[in-house]
Amino acid sequence: MLKIDTNGSKKIEINIPTENGNLEKVILFVRNQSYEDVVLIKQFIGKYDLTNMDLGMYEAAAYGLMLRIAAWEGVYLKDDTPAPCSMDAKSIFFGTFPGAMNTMMVELKKFEEEEAKKSNPLQVG
Repeated sequence: MLKIDTNGSKKIEINIPTENGNLEKVILFVRNQSYEDVVLIKQFIGKYDLTNMDLGMYEAAAYGLMLRIAAWEGVYLKDDTPAPCSMDAKSIFFGTFPGAMNTMMVELKKFEEEEAKKSNPLQVG
């Protein structure tokens, strides 16, 4: 069995509305942003000339979040096999369920705010 190390990742649970109105739970394991992510985001912005567009900045933020998804649960292909957590699969998933990106951003922000509250603000690094 192949296993992915999700230690240090934030576990974000989101509910995705389906065509029939049901909600399906998807679990995303989102890792911290790395320097490599920042470089890739800057390349993405340059490649698609997104510097002068408000929507372009949203697209860059969404791309950055897609980079950070290390694993997921609850995402399946049409033949009911688990979908790979590749950039192509993430693009298809968020294209098929566009509200999922906004939901993920909101839930990740809540999670990070809670984590910040738990940390000691008097620590000096």
